[in-house]
Amino acid sequence: MRFSIIAIASITIWCGCASMIPDARPPRSGTRATGEPLVVVEDMKVWRSRDNVGEVRVEDETGQRLATADVYATRTHTRFVWYPVQGKEVISDEDFFRIAGEPRALEATQRWRESNLRSNRRGRYLLIGGAIGAVAGLFAPGIQAKALITLTGVSVGSCGLYLMLWSHDRQQPESHVIPVWEAYEIADRYNRKHGLSVSRSF
Repeated sequence: MRFSIIAIASITIWCGCASMIPDARPPRSGTRATGEPLVVVEDMKVWRSRDNVGEVRVEDETGQRLATADVYATRTHTRFVWYPVQGKEVISDEDFFRIAGEPRALEATQRWRESNLRSNRRGRYLLIGGAIGAVAGLFAPGIQAKALITLTGVSVGSCGLYLMLWSHDRQQPESHVIPVWEAYEIADRYNRKHGLSVSRSF
């Protein structure tokens, strides 16, 4: 019965999470050169989340543990991000490197995007395979076989879900394979070549 509950709960969670995660598609591209300067804009991404920060144990006078409880706290997280910009319009990395005439950086970014898409697909296959395995374990004969197949399915499905989340995050506009210092150099070369002045008041 315990394995049945684990399998059903895991599959329910997976399906809910997977339905909220779209395909790891790259940001939209296709912006054309407008003759405006290329600029790298830095920013700080801030978000709040409720994190597990510890555990409280309740013990009797002999030191025997009677109960435990997780302790949660709301924390603020920050992360440095940067965006390529043409004029005052945020553009994709692909458009940034294409407009700047940087085929090496463009090719590296496109390969990275394709790798993320493949990882996302693998994650989906693992998630589906894990769900099938977890369900199959419920019908396996014997407690040991049931436990082994169910827990293996849960583990595989969990790895697939993590891979989907990881690859999706890497396709967001604030994620890059080219480092920010190189993006600065590319923008500066482009602007100098075209005699463009840069105003950084964003």
